[in-house]
Order: sequence, then structure tokens, then C-alpha cells
Amino acid sequence: MVFKFLLIIIIVKDILLEQIKDYKIGLALPFKDNFWESYYNNFMNNSNQFLNEGINFTIIVIFSKKSMSIQQADIEYLLSQKINVLIIVPQDTKASKNIIKYCEIIDIPIISFNRLIYNTEIQVYISPNITKVGELQAQFLLENYGKINKTKFLIMKGPNSDLNSELYYEGTINKFKSDIRTKDKVDDLSFFVKSEIANWEPKEGEKLCYNLKKEFIDDLGYIVAANDDIGKACIIGLKNRNISLNEIYMAGHDNAQNTTDYLFYEMKSNYFTVDMNQNSDTYIALNVSKNLCLGRPFDFNKTIKNQNYEIPYLTGEVIPITYQNFLSLKNKR
Repeated sequence: MVFKFLLIIIIVKDILLEQIKDYKIGLALPFKDNFWESYYNNFMNNSNQFLNEGINFTIIVIFSKKSMSIQQADIEYLLSQKINVLIIVPQDTKASKNIIKYCEIIDIPIISFNRLIYNTEIQVYISPNITKVGELQAQFLLENYGKINKTKFLIMKGPNSDLNSELYYEGTINKFKSDIRTKDKVDDLSFFVKSEIANWEPKEGEKLCYNLKKEFIDDLGYIVAANDDIGKACIIGLKNRNISLNEIYMAGHDNAQNTTDYLFYEMKSNYFTVDMNQNSDTYIALNVSKNLCLGRPFDFNKTIKNQNYEIPYLTGEVIPITYQNFLSLKNKR
């Protein structure tokens, strides 16, 4: 009886092993730092969940060292490895269009991840719900509007060429326009200073904050930082002007650990960030990859206009992080 039972287990195990399908995912990330390494780790961790569905993902990752030419060579390498799906965070959203030609020739489906490849008909675009990020940032500042004797806003956004920058900026501005206290001030440059931060470069944020005119900076109370790194750089610029942080509220996003540790230490409850929830985005990307590998359709409920194309658009959840949330999470580390 025991022998028969063991034999059944072995047969079932063999059948299950035969049913597991192996697929290769090419993961092209723009450079190697804590933020993108964390994304890679989330991809790896989430890939294990699909074993229960009979899918074994092998993820081949490349980090492109902030170079478009390196990323192009890396994509060629990934294609030589006979990948089934390419997940790419484009180094350059416009120049990356040329990379897509290689994939189209050999019919490799493409997921544009976190940044949308400009004017290209790809299978899907997946990112955090970046419009919601902008809304949450503005909401935090509005909740604290009037608590200090300051009236002016500094809105920092990423490069105009980056769709995510435009989406989160849109979410921020629309939230301000929906509030009776700020809706008539949003387009008044004496109240709302808006600035593009080229290439998401923190040093540009530091320089901007250091060079603000005295009459504006003396009444500056509310800041939307393009991300947490730029928020940190902005604080450095303000401190170099001997500006007290006690009467400034700031909202950023990304929730990169070392950076937010610094920001919450400096500003306490006057700072707020949004966690991009990498676990959510990476799971969505792998689930779509599964369907693409199996030749099945995937669910989406909205599209995004990409110049001449309408692209299926999927967004992951985002998580607001207050000072209280931060302390609670830090205690669990």
C-alpha cells in the first residue's frame, strides 16, 4: 500500500514537471543603483509565484550604465539569448524606437516598463499609477495649507520628454485646481513657480532651490519635489541659503530607503512621499509576460495615446507614506 502511494506521488510529480513551461524574459534596466536593483529583486521574487501555474521564468537582466549605445548593444545580446519577451525601461524614450526594430523583425513582444518608448506600437505600457502619485502629493500639501504663515508653492517636475513626468504633473496641478483655495493661484507665477528638472538630475534641484529669488523664498511654504532624490537636493539648497525647514511642507515620491531616511529625519511630519510599490508593477509585468508567452490576450481597461498609437496601459498600486507610516515601517526593519 505504501509502495503504491509513493508510486502515485512520483507519477504525479513527473506529470507536473512535464507540464511546466520554460520561458526567458529579457529585462533591460537603465543603470545599476539601489532603486533599479530593487526592481530586479522584485521581478525575481515574483517570478517564483508563476511556478504554481506551470510557468518557469528565467530572467536575464542587463543594466545599461546610463548609455543609449550600451542599451542597444545589450538588447542585441538579450535577443541572441532567444528571449520570449522583452521588458525594457528605455534609456532614452525617443532614441529607443530604433531598438524596437530588432524585436519586430524576430517577433519578440515588448513591454515598455516605467517609461514609455516614444511613438512606437508596443504590446503594453506598465507603470505605477503616476497620476495618482501627483494627486497624493498635492493632497498632502493642501491638507497642510494654512498651517504656516507662508503662501507660495514650488512645483518641480521631471523632463518634459518623459511621459511619467507629464502624468504626475497633470495629477498635481489638477488637484490644486480642484481646491477653492488654490484654483485661482495655480497659473499665477507669483504664487506657483513651476520648473522642469532636466534628466531628473538632483543637482539641478539643488541649484534651483539655492537660486530662488529672496522675495519668493521668504514666502515659500509648499514644495512638490519631482522625486525624493530631488527633494533631498532641494533641502541642501535651502539649507545653504539658511532657510529653516520648520515652515516648509514638501512632498516627493519613490520612497528610496536611504533618501527618505534623510528627508524624514530633516523634516519629520512636514515631509510626505509615495511608495511606487515595485511589487505591484513587477507582478503585473510578469503576468502580462505569461499571457504573451502563451499567446493569450491580457486584460486592460484603458489605453494611453503614444503619438500615432493607442497603447494598452496598466498601472500598479501606489502607497502614501507619512512620517507616522515611516516610523512604523522603520521599526519593522
